Amino acid sequence: LRASPVLHAYANWNKQSVKLQDTSELLKFIDSSDVIITDEINQSDPIISTVNERKRPETVYLSITPHGLDGNLAGINGNNLTACARTGFSYINVYENEPPLQLPNNLTGYIAGVAGFIISSAVLHSRRFTGIGDTIDLSEVESLAVACHPWGIQAIFENRGWSRGVLGGQPRGFPRPLWQARDGLINFGIGDFRNWTESMNLMGLKEFAHDEDLIPDLARHGNPKIAEVTAAAAGSVLDKDR
Repeated sequence: LRASPVLHAYANWNKQSVKLQDTSELLKFIDSSDVIITDEINQSDPIISTVNERKRPETVYLSITPHGLDGNLAGINGNNLTACARTGFSYINVYENEPPLQLPNNLTGYIAGVAGFIISSAVLHSRRFTGIGDTIDLSEVESLAVACHPWGIQAIFENRGWSRGVLGGQPRGFPRPLWQARDGLINFGIGDFRNWTESMNLMGLKEFAHDEDLIPDLARHGNPKIAEVTAAAAGSVLDKDR
């Protein structure tokens, strides 16, 4: 599918790649673009310097870097693995007695891209009324941290050492996140169910359906009772079609 001309056409829809020949061409794009986006860490880079010198009060400038433009980690390289390690996701995605795991490759960039789109859109909308743009300093690590469970981050900043979740992690081969149903494998996370009572009834786990400690999403994630639900679900899903 990656080599499909249809996919390539979709990914490049409404896009144009331009190879700049000189600074005058760059200045033209800076002056005419709705949003200027850079991902250069080195703020002394000639292109970054040109953007900073050329931008005007109405310019919307989005900088996406691993750790932002300010702070102790500004200017430090980073990637999907380092972002997962700094935000706690590497601690969540790990089996017992095995090394930590990063999230799917490039996911950090996707999340930062979505965050950048939302913030840039908000600034553009505001500019319609105020005439004023803004410089958006977006950190990939901060974007990813917003999506991480609090205990995953606390494991790092409270110096807890290895943290594999409220239940202590899972052994390899245990039915999470892939569960064996009657007609094949199905992927779901019990702690993430939004309609708890309905989900438990559907799975035939009525004894947990009206448990007041498990119905609220936030309380459920930190509740050891989830281990009991998980053990029961492993048996009940076997009798159900996906």
